[in-house]
Amino acid sequence: MAMGITNKQENRRTFVVEDEGVRPTLIIEVVSPRYRQADREIKVVEYARARVEEYVIIDRRTQRGQELDEILGYRLVQGHYQPITPDEEGRIFCATVGLWMSFIEGSLVMVDSETGERLLNSSELAATNQELTATNQELIAAKEEVERQAAEMEALLAKYRERFGNLPENQNL
Repeated sequence: MAMGITNKQENRRTFVVEDEGVRPTLIIEVVSPRYRQADREIKVVEYARARVEEYVIIDRRTQRGQELDEILGYRLVQGHYQPITPDEEGRIFCATVGLWMSFIEGSLVMVDSETGERLLNSSELAATNQELTATNQELIAAKEEVERQAAEMEALLAKYRERFGNLPENQNL
């Protein structure tokens, strides 16, 4: 995560601080089995040297037939990374974005520290988007039906006026 990026739409394979004019404040790395050592050791040193405020490592692996989920965090203190100590629930706090991160039943969970609300994952976002799209389509259809009925009523009123003149005004209103 980097605040103040001017070209937000560009798809990047790398992030060049000199080109962007800002440095990342948070990097979240999902460990690749092939590059585990680089992600868990080498990049810790590199990102500290680059002065990235927080580095979070998501490491999901199988060990002796068992799925292991691990989340590690590092915070820059006086130019060096210090491990972020998990709380009693096993969550780590990312101060740069105000989120608690943890694994719950094999899923990565992020919770807003101010509101206590859990952020939706990609599947939940997709489902919510589908629901909103369906609701929007229903509202559009309802609006079109109301407009059709209003046009029908206007046509009836025009026929009435043609035959009987204007409607009498209601004196009680």
